[in-house]
Amino acid sequence: MNLNLGRVDRAVWLGSCTQSNMLQAIGNHRIPMVGYALNYDRAGSSTTSVQKYNCHKLFEYRVGLPLEVPRYSLNSEETLATISAFIDDPVEGSPSDQFTRHVEAFSKVLEAERESAMDLEYWIDYLHSFGASHKIPSYDNMSFFYYYNLDVALLVIPLLAFTILFTYMILYCVCSCVCKRCRKGADPDVHEHKD
Repeated sequence: MNLNLGRVDRAVWLGSCTQSNMLQAIGNHRIPMVGYALNYDRAGSSTTSVQKYNCHKLFEYRVGLPLEVPRYSLNSEETLATISAFIDDPVEGSPSDQFTRHVEAFSKVLEAERESAMDLEYWIDYLHSFGASHKIPSYDNMSFFYYYNLDVALLVIPLLAFTILFTYMILYCVCSCVCKRCRKGADPDVHEHKD
């Protein structure tokens, strides 16, 4: 594959999908990113799952493309094909142009967020420039049932009630058996008769 890497107007950031790499590519250099999640030997490593999540967000926000990388290897043909899709496609309205526009928009958001977060004028300008759709927390889209954890309550409350009732019944049975034995010991069955 022939790549024209000498072009300055077209560039792409190739790196693992760590937060620092994403901020460098989008925030500082304002270029799309081709990212991959590194695999680690540790089972259940949270770093790998975070990087996979970040790679997913690259494509979701249209600021880069994720690469599916097998353990410890970068397939050079796949990598070059993905990079060349950005570099060799300068046509207006092409996918790489759309990625570049999204990167520009997000880099402006990141640049604006570096300013004072406590300034009222800043927030008014911010909302006017960028809107608030990316700032809306996920719980605003949750149903009433999940927001108040009613699904958990419907499971935990009956289990707790059953456990308390079961414990009460066991203690009641044990106490009544012990009390019956105590009464039998205090009141002997055989009475002495006086003649």
